[in-house]
Amino acid sequence: MRPADALPHCCPFYFHLHLGIPPNPFAMSLLYIYTLFFFFYSALCAQHCTMRSRINSTGSSKKLASDCRGVLDCNCSACAKEEAKATYMLHTTHSYFDIDYTTKQVTLSGMSTVGNTKGSAISLSGDASNGGYLNWVIAGNNETSLISSNPPQAWIQHVLPTFGDKPLREFILPGSHDAGMSILNGTTLASKECKTLTQSGSILSQLQTGFDIRPVISAGIFKAGHLLRLIGDFPSLCSGGNGEKLDDIVNDINTFTPGKAEIIVLRLSHDLNTDVGNANYRPFNKDEVARLFALLNNIKDLYVSPSPTVDLSALTLNQLTGNGKRSAVIIQLRLDSTEVNLTAAGLQGKGFFNYDQLPAYNEFSDSNDLDDMMEDQFAKMKEQRAQNAYFMLSFTLTQSALNTASCPYLADSIIQMAAPARKALYTNLLPAVSGNTYPQMMQIDDFSSAKDIVPLVLAVAYKVHAGL
Repeated sequence: MRPADALPHCCPFYFHLHLGIPPNPFAMSLLYIYTLFFFFYSALCAQHCTMRSRINSTGSSKKLASDCRGVLDCNCSACAKEEAKATYMLHTTHSYFDIDYTTKQVTLSGMSTVGNTKGSAISLSGDASNGGYLNWVIAGNNETSLISSNPPQAWIQHVLPTFGDKPLREFILPGSHDAGMSILNGTTLASKECKTLTQSGSILSQLQTGFDIRPVISAGIFKAGHLLRLIGDFPSLCSGGNGEKLDDIVNDINTFTPGKAEIIVLRLSHDLNTDVGNANYRPFNKDEVARLFALLNNIKDLYVSPSPTVDLSALTLNQLTGNGKRSAVIIQLRLDSTEVNLTAAGLQGKGFFNYDQLPAYNEFSDSNDLDDMMEDQFAKMKEQRAQNAYFMLSFTLTQSALNTASCPYLADSIIQMAAPARKALYTNLLPAVSGNTYPQMMQIDDFSSAKDIVPLVLAVAYKVHAGL
């Protein structure tokens, strides 16, 4: 076998470890992808389990029993006492890390990842109670480029050496659904947090971990909104609430971008003026659109394109970030207002872009059943990617009418429903993607709680570009 530094540039490491408490005190499953000359070898997986991994309990050493069921799934399990620890070494390298069951931490004893020095202890995310799992993800194509759980804020600029020459349509960006709805800042009658809030953290906290925002006007102020039409078309009664002020969102973006080379897509849709009475809610008029544009034009690092009508999906990460010298903020508009004319406003291509310049297929499942949602989204991904569509995976559960009426006491809130969807994402996304079938954007609720979303997204990118 060849040493890691001699591997082809395209060959990725992807390491995803699940730790569960029941039924065994220390039960694990390991998913480790290693490519050599573009092929998988189940024997490598078996060797990794039996020869490279060990359980240490009260000073004794035990080899893990292995059960390799296929080239993409190597499950290693062992029973040990509660003080169990495990050491894993990346195959064909000298890099290794330790997992401590009692502290629920990974220690980078013999390696480092981007933003985490050798010897760093990283707390694992997830919920290990009631058969749940803790997540640990590493993604990279050599020992010096690994990004793991607890990634750096400026993660895109760290992967530019590998993905900088890839167009946006061949990369994957994590996205936040109704990103500005982490607080309730004014509601309609009978609306409540459990059926309105989709996020637990502010825009800044999500950035530190594109964004989907629905602008509304409330009390003369632009805010993010999450309102549902109850009956009919406009005008009709709506139910929902408002979230963060757009002023605060602009300030959060401007706080985050300096000194970084990140790509932020701000998708604005479903605009409403809620100051005209519930039954008369309407899209923004010409003056309101102009005010919205003036507010958003205060965002620093707006991306100025080489052509006003450029296909954004064809631009490489290096083109967007000036070869890693600046961030790129893209405002993509899909407003209901008929008064949107970027050319007349002198903004076309100057940070502001029409929807058809990055036209993602985005159809959520409209289901509160996890299995139905996954089946729907993965089927749509396969179908749309076969047509070379720019696809957004909407990995979100939707409350039923009964859910909205009975939460929070008899039914889960939107944020509570996001937890099982987020957990399923870690175990189901990677097996569902291939070199031809993958999402370019991925949208979830409660984005701030998805602590491992960045390395998971990168694991998909490495797998896709290895042609697996």
